[in-house]
Amino acid sequence: MDESTNVPESDATTRRDVLKLGGLTALGTVVAGSLATSGAASASLKNAAVSLAGTTALKQNHFAVEMDGVAVVQVHTVDIETDSLATDATSPPTNTVTLSRDFSNTSEWYKWRKAVLDGKVDRRSISVIFHNDAGQESGRMNFFNCWPSKWVGPSLNAKNSGHATEKIEISWETVEMK
Repeated sequence: MDESTNVPESDATTRRDVLKLGGLTALGTVVAGSLATSGAASASLKNAAVSLAGTTALKQNHFAVEMDGVAVVQVHTVDIETDSLATDATSPPTNTVTLSRDFSNTSEWYKWRKAVLDGKVDRRSISVIFHNDAGQESGRMNFFNCWPSKWVGPSLNAKNSGHATEKIEISWETVEMK
């Protein structure tokens, strides 16, 4: 695909990319190849391919996390959850992002949670940054007015040779996708 114009190099490539977005990479390659050789592509598939030209599915292992603009290292997982319906009229919706990372001798997450439990208002901004295969930023989710609602750690297991881990569940008020 020509990145400067977002024009597909061929219809077969575009069809494969469209099907790849649907999670059918292997099947999509076979179908795209057969459609290209038979010329049996439908107009709707061609239109969908053109409208999705330049769109790329993001890989789940190419991300970074920032807290108030500072990189948070060794984050293994990010789980984002939102509940648009409150359980009753008096409780607000639940919006959380859970981060899991290697446990180290820094206790910043624990101290942040403890400060909030002790009554200190300490709201922060969290960014989850998505990277493409070249390592360039391809999108981000910014979470605003965040506070730690739960801290878990470290996870220890005598039968596992991996690193000890800690988790922090962070509640947020607003999110912005870029």
